[in-house]
Amino acid sequence: MNLVQNIALALLILVEGSCSFTIGAFNIQIFGEKKAENVEVMENIVKILQRYDIVLIQEIRDRWETSIELLHFELNKASNDMYDKVVSERLGTGQVKEQYAFFYRDSDISVVSEYVYNGTNDIFERPPYIVKFKAENTVISEFVLVGIHAKPAMAIEEISALEIVTYDIISEMETDDILILGDLNADCKYAPKYKLDQTEIGRKKEFHWLISSGTKTAVSTDCAYDRFIVYGEKLRSTILEGSNGVFYFDKEYGLSKEQTKDISDHYPIELQLIQKDPLRTEL
Repeated sequence: MNLVQNIALALLILVEGSCSFTIGAFNIQIFGEKKAENVEVMENIVKILQRYDIVLIQEIRDRWETSIELLHFELNKASNDMYDKVVSERLGTGQVKEQYAFFYRDSDISVVSEYVYNGTNDIFERPPYIVKFKAENTVISEFVLVGIHAKPAMAIEEISALEIVTYDIISEMETDDILILGDLNADCKYAPKYKLDQTEIGRKKEFHWLISSGTKTAVSTDCAYDRFIVYGEKLRSTILEGSNGVFYFDKEYGLSKEQTKDISDHYPIELQLIQKDPLRTEL
């Protein structure tokens, strides 16, 4: 953005106020029939998902695709605001197939377009699921979310390929306001910081990593497997400062280790966008 656009956006943010709009990403670890049939687990998952205006769910493994429908039903039954969803096809180069899903509050948000990335010579075990959202109650209004669950053994290669995915999105969706989010396995033995720093996406200043290496996003290890990567200065400037982090639901809900592991081996990551002030009177 040029100087005039930056000044205009800064003024808009000051005028609109600092109400927040929360985006999350949660790997629910083999979410299928067994987990969906566990009443206590489902109640806690629903409670977690209600934190978010838009949330990416990863590792949906259910060939009949009934578990995600049940979760959608239970989420809406428990919520004051209704959620809609958009779900990818079942993805995976091996026998195990997974789906991505975005749940979003349908009163304020809509899907503009979506596609599964199909380039880079099949480097991805589960190709990124790319969705352009319209959320007019946010300062930015439109942005693209890129859901990705990287294969641990190929984490560096898949993360590197996200640079090409980003440029494909800019061409396909005619925007550079892009947030990559999900379980990238982007830390510890799979993708140590020194290796990430050697990748183009790790060192180019256009890509901003919002969860630092060493942040605990996994239940059993101090590894930052789950990440946000922001591309586009307009989107980056509308992320509420200090809002990106991890939701430690076990501490919040007073859960035991067993209860926590029954839900997932990951914690959700989250950030907030600056939202327009609904009480503001237009001049």
